[in-house]
Amino acid sequence: MNARRLAVISIGIVVFLFWQQHQQMMGLKTEGAALRKQVEQVAAQRDEARKLAAQLRTIVEGSESDRGELIRLRGQAARLGRVEQENARFKNERQNSANRLKSAKSTPPLSEQPLPTAEVNSIQLPTGVTDLGIIEFSDRTPMRLDLGEGKTCLVTTTLLDDGQLRMVFSFETDVDGVPTRTEQSATVVPGRQFAMTLHGALIALTPTLGTQ
Repeated sequence: MNARRLAVISIGIVVFLFWQQHQQMMGLKTEGAALRKQVEQVAAQRDEARKLAAQLRTIVEGSESDRGELIRLRGQAARLGRVEQENARFKNERQNSANRLKSAKSTPPLSEQPLPTAEVNSIQLPTGVTDLGIIEFSDRTPMRLDLGEGKTCLVTTTLLDDGQLRMVFSFETDVDGVPTRTEQSATVVPGRQFAMTLHGALIALTPTLGTQ
């Protein structure tokens, strides 16, 4: 009898211990599942954070690129504005030069026939015209010509087949601080006085061709 009771008690203890172990295992399993779920949530949040960081970096880089493009476009607009101002100034200067040349051409002829030096100097010139007198040039030989007021130009004279002189006047002008070479030409009769606008100055001269 005592043995049966002891056996029953032993079985009860074993069952209780088994049930308790089973409960602990179930608790650990549930806790493990909860931990895995938390780990998965943390991993998902980390991936989301990485995506958000990548999007933010893309937005920042795009903003910097747009700002650089805006600065570049503003610089181009400023340069175009300066170019337009320079073109307008150059157009005005060219128009003024054309008007002065037209005015010089519209003045009465200074001489119709070759005249000696004394007769040339005695001609009454229009106001504002500087008479350089009779100047002897050499065929195809450049010569520096003093226009007065500190202005000079280089003249190359070529004798044409018809006996006239082809004169090319070359001088430098300053356009917004940039030296620019300008050329003007005229075909004239030797010994005959003519007038033209050179380097902003109205001049008259009588060219002759020296013998070589």
